[in-house]
Amino acid sequence: MKRSRKLVLRLRLLRKIYGELLGLEPSPQTSHINIDGHDVVEVTFTDEQARLIVERAISKAKPALEQAGTFGPTNYESTIRTNKVGFLGQVAWYIYAEDDFPKGLSTLKFGFHKDEQDFIFKGYKGDVKCAGRANAELMMTPEHRFQKRHFDLYVGCRLIKENPYIVQIWGYASREDLEKYGYIDDFGYGLTRCYRLKNLHAIIELRNLKAKVENRKE
Repeated sequence: MKRSRKLVLRLRLLRKIYGELLGLEPSPQTSHINIDGHDVVEVTFTDEQARLIVERAISKAKPALEQAGTFGPTNYESTIRTNKVGFLGQVAWYIYAEDDFPKGLSTLKFGFHKDEQDFIFKGYKGDVKCAGRANAELMMTPEHRFQKRHFDLYVGCRLIKENPYIVQIWGYASREDLEKYGYIDDFGYGLTRCYRLKNLHAIIELRNLKAKVENRKE
């Protein structure tokens, strides 16, 4: 059976966009390291890239807290830190997968926004979760968000260094993986869905994922 013209064009676009995940050259800002037998990708940010991300984290904090009705000095500093860590993880994905920092930066929303996917890969909606500790062992997402927002893929990262900023991408899990092999815990701020970083599929394995194509009548 011949592929539809739309599908062919879509696959060509994927080959153009995604580097290492489709067998092309990886970003020079990334490198693979072996941690206890697990293939981990390290993404190193330039000082200018880090500055722009931190600016976005600061700009988002105040309006988001005011909209939520929880603005205060302590919450403000904590939210900036949370935003920064999350943003670094999100942009690290775009540097690795597309070698496209500007596009990654453009996905960081200002103000108060509902939780949407961080990226779309081969038709699958993905959420990037980044821990802020260098020795973090878990990928975590609030349980109420896990139940409300049904993402197809979850990418687990951790921030291991600042100045320069370095993020490790440990891999990914499907929603089904989190449902079957994850567990729920409470760390003092509500129920949290947890999944061990070392149990994630290596991120490079995404290149074997078949494109999600909707069945449409031509």
